[in-house]
Amino acid sequence: MVRQICWKVKLPEGGKKEIRVDFFGGKIRWQFKLPDRGHWIYDEEPSLEEWDELLDMVQRRYNRGNGGHKDLLLVEASRTVFLRKQPKKES
Repeated sequence: MVRQICWKVKLPEGGKKEIRVDFFGGKIRWQFKLPDRGHWIYDEEPSLEEWDELLDMVQRRYNRGNGGHKDLLLVEASRTVFLRKQPKKES
């Protein structure tokens, strides 16, 4: 069964970006829809802020008893992998 989380983010240039995340088969699939496009974008990498928002939503669902522990572990592990792939900032 596919579980889905959706939310919208206000863009600085106006409009709203719609974000949809599917959980299926132990994988996470991100989808994005911009106000000037009528179709979903499947190959865009999520930002750190989007990962943080997803983690927060999954944690809240889990705490209320509406989300699974496997989803929480999957998001935490996937976010960690995302962070490791990011270039190191030089000081």
